[in-house]
Amino acid sequence: MVVRSYFWALPEVGEIKVNTDGAAKGNPSKGGTGFIIRNHRGAVLMTVAMGLGLETSYMAECTALIQGLAMAASNGWVIAWLESDSSAAVTALSNDIIPWSLKNVWKEAKKKMTKIRITRTWREPNFSFDKLAKRCAMLSEGIIESNAGKPSYLHKIEALSKIAANRLHKEQSEWQMDPPFGFKHKVTDNLQRYLQLVLIVEKYPYWNRSLGADHFMLSYHDWGPSTSSHVPQLFHNSIRVLCNANTSEGFNPSKDASFPEIHLRTGEITGIISGPSPSSQSILAFFVDRFYDHIILLLLEQWKNKDEDVQVYDSLSEGVSYNEMLKKSKYCLCPIRYEVASPGVVKAICAECVPVLISDRYVPPFSDILN
Repeated sequence: MVVRSYFWALPEVGEIKVNTDGAAKGNPSKGGTGFIIRNHRGAVLMTVAMGLGLETSYMAECTALIQGLAMAASNGWVIAWLESDSSAAVTALSNDIIPWSLKNVWKEAKKKMTKIRITRTWREPNFSFDKLAKRCAMLSEGIIESNAGKPSYLHKIEALSKIAANRLHKEQSEWQMDPPFGFKHKVTDNLQRYLQLVLIVEKYPYWNRSLGADHFMLSYHDWGPSTSSHVPQLFHNSIRVLCNANTSEGFNPSKDASFPEIHLRTGEITGIISGPSPSSQSILAFFVDRFYDHIILLLLEQWKNKDEDVQVYDSLSEGVSYNEMLKKSKYCLCPIRYEVASPGVVKAICAECVPVLISDRYVPPFSDILN
């Protein structure tokens, strides 16, 4: 089974996005075309619906893209992103293969633009525009409906996405209590859908105001980097507070924050920080871990059962307490693996053992202010 994530993305600042669609009921038959123009905040600047008369679906799709660009150019918008769910029309225009009846319109519009990009989207996130095209197909040939801003019928259509967003809220709350199989992949897919629905319906103006730059995301374990990487604005703009603070997975020290995890067995923090004075710590350095990677294998090869001061193990003998070993040690070795999801750093600090980080990619907490 192949699972795809469908979402709609905002244009960049200074760019307008023209989402288009065309429809012909019988191919060829009575057809129509339409487009919606939005700015970088997701606000609708204009909608246009046009009746075409007898037409094919392909020509309706091409007409929507070309007339959308022409409308953008006539309004002085010089940077445009054209998007359609027609693979054939997008491929044709990207290669400058223009139907002869539309060549002059395309040529004149392109002259006024400084930048154009053309992409294909899926039908699912194109639902508003798909509905607009079906409305266009009911118009008589030559009839044009133009609106500044969002017309009332689009408010009704996009209200459905609010229902979907509420359902996603409920799903994610339930998953946190009882995660199903494949939880990480479901969260990735639904985080994409949720954020894009929020952007489309403009429910939260503060996100749209800064494209997520004044928002933060907190995640435990390893799902945060992989999930947010599929939502570009969240990944690049928002402050991500991550347990997995690994630059190889996109952690950005200039905006993200490191948040090491700890396993609180009782749920209480009272008394977790305790350890003897340094003069009573008889072990110079200590490490134990059975999850092998190249760093841990090197540690075991160099130090296991070879030095009383540097005690390195892959497992402890029965009856030997891990926490007591931490408290007896002056330094605790903390090799950071590919997945930075070990509570070892915080456990060492709580036992008053100095953590020694072994990694070239992990960004420790408060590294910008602590030497």
